[in-house]
Amino acid sequence: MDPIFDSKGRARGWMYNDVIFDQAGRPRAFVKGEGVFSFRGLHLGFFRRGYVRDTSGHAVAFLRGARGTPVPPPPLVPPVAPQRGQVPLKPQVSSASSSPNGAPDWSRLDWDAFLG
Repeated sequence: MDPIFDSKGRARGWMYNDVIFDQAGRPRAFVKGEGVFSFRGLHLGFFRRGYVRDTSGHAVAFLRGARGTPVPPPPLVPPVAPQRGQVPLKPQVSSASSSPNGAPDWSRLDWDAFLG
């Protein structure tokens, strides 16, 4: 699992394949195309070039190796990855129609607010 870091470089979640897990290992969202969706089928934002972005294109979090802006802070050492919880069936969603250009700044949403 790859750690997902917030704007301060703290590990806030994990990504494995196309599923986003919280710090306890519970599946919270998934990526389809460039879209990020909840398991209820709600469009939460976008995943582009290593950044998780809100629906306006502002960065909420990043993975190591993210490219573009905003410049990510140095990531802190993440905790040991949790055991992954069982992933529920993914609802039918259409790919996110069009992602906005990546905004050069961080979102006002923190990680928990982004995930809902």
